[in-house]
Amino acid sequence: MGNLIEHDREEVEIVKVGGDGRAVSLKTYQDIYNQITGKTEETKSRYKDAIKIGHEDIRQLHVKIEQLLDVHDVVACNQTINIFYEKERKDVFTSFEKFEAFNSSSSSPVVHVVLSYNISIVPAKLQRPQEYTITIRLSSRIALLKEIREDAPAFMQGPLAAMMTSETAEIKVDYVDYVIARGFIEVFDEWISGCDKTDEINVVKFAQKYSHFVSPLGKILIIFLYGFYIYNAIDSSFLGREDLPALAKFFIISGVAFYIVHMMSGVLLRILEGAVDSYSYISWIKLNRGDSQLIRNEEKKRRNNIWMFLGSAFLTVMLGVLGSQISGVIDRFVG
Repeated sequence: MGNLIEHDREEVEIVKVGGDGRAVSLKTYQDIYNQITGKTEETKSRYKDAIKIGHEDIRQLHVKIEQLLDVHDVVACNQTINIFYEKERKDVFTSFEKFEAFNSSSSSPVVHVVLSYNISIVPAKLQRPQEYTITIRLSSRIALLKEIREDAPAFMQGPLAAMMTSETAEIKVDYVDYVIARGFIEVFDEWISGCDKTDEINVVKFAQKYSHFVSPLGKILIIFLYGFYIYNAIDSSFLGREDLPALAKFFIISGVAFYIVHMMSGVLLRILEGAVDSYSYISWIKLNRGDSQLIRNEEKKRRNNIWMFLGSAFLTVMLGVLGSQISGVIDRFVG
């Protein structure tokens, strides 16, 4: 599970305050600090798992948060659920009960689901409530990819896709007491662990990490093979001969062949690199008809990418074989 946890300070048990260095508990110190400054701190955790989320999964997440709140003395709580669609459309629900009536017939795929909870909790041994804000963002990787393909130029789609679709979930907690905040992080982490996921393939991860080397290294290899066989062709074609017209033909034909091989290898290697980069681990939010259609389309694209990868790899190998036979072809032309 790929997650990143951020917080601003380490937890300690005892804090000394005042001129006399009186020791107070961390909880009391945090409460005093919050009352004086009105400030809270923030902790967040991000995830890159290829999760598959449906309506029931979101309901289970909400239930887990409510179960955690039952442990605390909650004096006030409100929640908001925002559904973001493509083309910057969104729905806002002010309670989970209203979200349960979500319109599943919509044809617009869901890009993000953001759940926000504003909670007032009275911690143990304290009298005043503390304010906590929990913000959970869930993202559909395939919906983000669809937007990138439609809006971004072709040469930018690969880098943008890698940057914008890497994170699929995030929880952020604005807190006074870190121990309480950490409970929400752990509940969300447990929920992520229980979600359905697309299994990652280590070979594909390695290939995508170094895919930018495919085109330059492939060209160097093919041109090296071409030069090697042309070099051998000079010995076999002109050994013991002083034929200037044949020599001129040789350089013209070999130069044209070199240009063709160079251009064809560049095209094939770019297709091969694009096929590797465009392979993505399906991660989605499935709440309506538009999501179901998008999932089917993405699965079809993944199959096409596999065939494109295999086809371009085969043609690249064949181009290398053709380069190895070029000396015999040129020898027949100039002979």
